[in-house]
Amino acid sequence: MWRRTWLPRSFVLDADIVHRRMKHVVSFVIVGLTLQACAPAAKTPTAQVGAPARSVEESSEAVGRRFLALLAAGDYPGASAMGDATMQSKFDAAAAERVWTATQRKLGTFQRVGAVRVAAGKSGNQRLFFQTAFEHGEATLLVVVDPKGSVAGFWIEGVHATSKPADQPFSSASYVRPDLFAEHSTTIGIAPYVLPATVSVPKSNEKHAAVVFIHGSGPLDRDESVGALKPFRDLAQGFASAGIVSLRYDKRAFAYKTTAPEVAFATFEASTIDDACAAIDAVRKEPSVDPAKVFVVGHSLGGYALPTVVARCKTPIAGLIALAPAGRALQDIIVAQREAQLVASEPPSAARDAKVADLRAQATKVRALPTTAANDPPASDLLGIPASYWRSLDHASFPKRVSAISVPTLATFGGNDVQVTSSDAAVWEALAQAHEPRETLDIRRYPSLNHFLFSGRMEASTPLTAHTADANLVGDLVDWIRARSRTSG
Repeated sequence: MWRRTWLPRSFVLDADIVHRRMKHVVSFVIVGLTLQACAPAAKTPTAQVGAPARSVEESSEAVGRRFLALLAAGDYPGASAMGDATMQSKFDAAAAERVWTATQRKLGTFQRVGAVRVAAGKSGNQRLFFQTAFEHGEATLLVVVDPKGSVAGFWIEGVHATSKPADQPFSSASYVRPDLFAEHSTTIGIAPYVLPATVSVPKSNEKHAAVVFIHGSGPLDRDESVGALKPFRDLAQGFASAGIVSLRYDKRAFAYKTTAPEVAFATFEASTIDDACAAIDAVRKEPSVDPAKVFVVGHSLGGYALPTVVARCKTPIAGLIALAPAGRALQDIIVAQREAQLVASEPPSAARDAKVADLRAQATKVRALPTTAANDPPASDLLGIPASYWRSLDHASFPKRVSAISVPTLATFGGNDVQVTSSDAAVWEALAQAHEPRETLDIRRYPSLNHFLFSGRMEASTPLTAHTADANLVGDLVDWIRARSRTSG
């Protein structure tokens, strides 16, 4: 973990985890990206150089709010001057301007700072999570304040770009035919975590096969929006155009990110599995759905979750589709991605080597966690994720969960995917070879596709412009679902 620095810690596999930590350049974490965007930079006022002096009585919250106010006013030298020595060495005026400008490129002009959640950090530091609003979205800004009142760290978390649904209700993909389906709103789950959802229904009186979508990591909406990308909307509307009902819902970490942010990392079940089961139950009750023909599509962390969904949900499932599912242990993926970011952002040095060693040490602590809670290390020593979440993932049992799958399952991997790599595909292929019956688990590779399901390699500098899910992939998924629908029920 990178300590006392402005650089955000990227987090994979939801990724609940892709949007959680974001860099000022596009740093990918399973279904998560960065603040880099392709829109023109938002204008900021002329800088007013120099940070105001801190009063003796000024609280940590006041320090954090003053720091953010300086950034919002374009006083980048003033914001940098509020940092401690380490912070100032990394977060000078130029870096502050670069980060803030990139944020406004993605989210539009800054509007206001809202509520704050305070948590104790190490060495007496205070960690302040500010909910902030921008013209076109929201973000959680984490400011770390040390006991002397200096800013010791700054991260941009939970970035979510919003848009008015009425502005663009349909995907622009060639395979989407708005004249062939309709959509309506519904909810899934039970209090206190009721989630808004959208059902896409073909325009016919038949009973149809249906699909439920499970997100990758991070606070993702029902379209799995990442910048201008909306892969779940593409798939849902493509399926509906082909005669398949679908239900997609806002993730709990998205719907309750302000009122109950802790839900994102309580346990794997609470953040992902429970709501997936609720969605499956809900879609079976739709009048247009044949309840014997319900399929589940999981992307990224959602694909990794599918064996657990089958084991935990009581509702029969006709088939599973895992799109770019992870196969390696989450801690190994996180370490690999953060090491790559360090190599890309810092020259070789003893300090960089120490950061890499720290990351690997934290991964070792994750692997050494006992099966029951007992003097667990803090999340800050476990790659930023609570022990309860790591324990609930239970990666050691992942092969056993896959081997227990008895329904038809398709797993797809993209050759240009830099989040879920060939190493993950190899894990699934080995499990498929050992699976009985072998034909139950089908592995397919799409050489040109990236993690977001369209052709092309998404590097750190790739703009987050609009693309739609690959037509060949969507066609293959439709054919696969249709073939299994004929044999189910």
